[in-house]
Amino acid sequence: MQATQTSPQVKVAAIRSELFISFELSDKSWKVTVSDGHRGPSRYSVDAGDKDAVAHCIERARERGKLDVPPQVHSRYEAGRDSWWLHRWLTGQGIDNIVVDSASKDVNGAPGGRRRIVSIRQASDDDAASPISASESGQCCTS
Repeated sequence: MQATQTSPQVKVAAIRSELFISFELSDKSWKVTVSDGHRGPSRYSVDAGDKDAVAHCIERARERGKLDVPPQVHSRYEAGRDSWWLHRWLTGQGIDNIVVDSASKDVNGAPGGRRRIVSIRQASDDDAASPISASESGQCCTS
């Protein structure tokens, strides 16, 4: 009698890569911070409203992280004068976007419940480096 040898069937699945973006919006320029959650964040400065430059920042971050599979991109920024057209553009590009009410920013560690003052750079790094939690959905505005 001849024995047959079988090997277990293994499914190979691509791991979905992710990028996290935060914006600091101002009248003349935007600061864009992008991270894949594994490396330090990349910081870019683009002219306010320059959608092509924002798309280029995302592509550069994808190349920097050597992400072969198109990444799922998550972004967030504080509500302000550019909020809704930018939100519509980002979601139209397939980007998961949250517009955050600035009063709802997490200020853990603030003594006595007072708001902790954080540098813009530190806030952007924190936003871009951390996955966007589902609990933040209750703290944001929607269109």
